[in-house]
Amino acid sequence: MNIDLLGYRQNAGMGQVEVANALDISKMQVNLYEQAPDTVPMGLLVKWLQILGIDFTTAMSAPIPPLKGIDPGTPYTELYRKLNLLNQYIGDTPPVDKLDIPTPPATPHDFQQQLKLYKQKPNVVLTGGFDAGKSHMANALLGSKNLPVGY
Repeated sequence: MNIDLLGYRQNAGMGQVEVANALDISKMQVNLYEQAPDTVPMGLLVKWLQILGIDFTTAMSAPIPPLKGIDPGTPYTELYRKLNLLNQYIGDTPPVDKLDIPTPPATPHDFQQQLKLYKQKPNVVLTGGFDAGKSHMANALLGSKNLPVGY
């Protein structure tokens, strides 16, 4: 049992003396129990949590660690450099005269339009069944709890 009695007491804005008086124990015992919360007798622990206004199930559940985001770096830098170089090359090339053939080839302008499509960032779609972890996955990728998780 790893209950953060010290953290709960500090969040409640109470001192060790106040908790000791409410539990009818010494300040020294409060200090020792806060250092080793697994030694607190169950009856005293329940009373302690009630004084601090903490639900027993909340105190017994493990704290949820903050999500660590994924740092993608700059994956598009090299791609954009090459696309800009191609675009510059097309812009510096003199225009091609109209060819009189049945199926005209693609023009440099057509190629520039295609380059614009390549510069668009991809969209990511997360699909899955109900309660499959889509929001949790998105939050993990973002590195923060932006989307609600659970029911």
